[in-house]
Amino acid sequence: MPDATTKRDGGRDTTLRTLSEELLRADNPKLLQITRMIDLLPERGQADLLLAPVRDRLSRLRPVRAMTTSRLLFVPFDPVLVAAGRWKPGELAVPRSIIRPLSALILENLDRTVFASSPAASLRLGEPDRAAVTRVGAPLWAASAQLLSDLVLPESWSTPAWQSQHGLTAAMARQLIAVIRLILGRAVELRTLPAPTDPLYEHLLTALLSDAARTGPLGWGIMLALLMDASAPDRVAAAATTLARGNRFATSLHAGLDAAVAGTLDRMQTLIDEPPTPADLLDPHGLDVRLGLIGRVEAFGRLQHRPPGEQRHVAALRQALSKANRLVFEQTLAARLPGSRKWGTDLPVPEPSGPVAAPLCTPAEVGVLESEARALRRFSLAAAKLGDGDQYDRLLLEAASRYAAADASLTDADRMRLTELLVGAEKTIQLFRLA
Repeated sequence: MPDATTKRDGGRDTTLRTLSEELLRADNPKLLQITRMIDLLPERGQADLLLAPVRDRLSRLRPVRAMTTSRLLFVPFDPVLVAAGRWKPGELAVPRSIIRPLSALILENLDRTVFASSPAASLRLGEPDRAAVTRVGAPLWAASAQLLSDLVLPESWSTPAWQSQHGLTAAMARQLIAVIRLILGRAVELRTLPAPTDPLYEHLLTALLSDAARTGPLGWGIMLALLMDASAPDRVAAAATTLARGNRFATSLHAGLDAAVAGTLDRMQTLIDEPPTPADLLDPHGLDVRLGLIGRVEAFGRLQHRPPGEQRHVAALRQALSKANRLVFEQTLAARLPGSRKWGTDLPVPEPSGPVAAPLCTPAEVGVLESEARALRRFSLAAAKLGDGDQYDRLLLEAASRYAAADASLTDADRMRLTELLVGAEKTIQLFRLA
């Protein structure tokens, strides 16, 4: 017969499942409100499980949340952070339950001058300026990595109460801390990797992977996962394969590579399953996220000598992403009619029933239209690489034709400029019959 503790735990699990389901159904304002409430909790604990299913949605909404020092400390781990209840020992991930206790331990022992050079409060969580986050975080990451090299865990971390609360044994915590020290020590390099075409790229990639291989299987796998998220997965996999060749731990290194690829594909699947909105394509940060996803799917398609099951997974991702891209592109064009003064975050307002004289767009409004036209063109060129290039061309040409037809709210020069941004100079000449 179940005892009182079992009944209590079962009731709590049921409550968490119910709340998590409500979060999934919540509209955006409600979701943001609940997130703010969770942020105020002194100990999040099980609350992280509530947010786990909606984190991808939250990343798109980019709510204004204070960038605390503990959050800044773990920014380099963003792609591999998971809720404690979903983490398993040996998984290529870092459980969120370690963030608060480890941050508190680090901050208690860190030189106070580090805080003066790392003003986390000057940032916001989800800061789109990656360089600003890296600049502010660099001193904190470097000092913390050095501190962790000989940090002694408190005795309380070995107690059943602590381990039950955080879902970690002291041994698990030590293993994770070794990996955290590795990543924090190379965080700036990870976040400022040059383009794969840069002559320094291969050298830096090899240095990062060599350092990770010396840390052990978990450090190797998490470094690979972070590199695949930040750079070209095919180049990362090729560098890892080269490093493993002839290594006495080659079997372990290859297994780590396979696990890193599988984990990265699963994270990409989650992003693809959460379809973007028209606002995402017209927001610079949202567009960059989408273009990065397209680039990674392309890169995984270039991986050679990979298992058949993995190749099928990549092909399925490519097909799903191509379909989602085409759908959101069509929705964006329909929701942001060229020439409309309502190219905002909402769908167009219905046309008035009677004739209304349309005032000319202001220079600022034209500037917004031009920015959005560039975004649509940029997205179409990237998305076309996955297929359906002719359809993107057709959709853009139809949108541009609306400018050429006439729009009383724009001057002829503005209409021609917007048309050129969408379809190029040659087609603009044809549409306006300027030849």
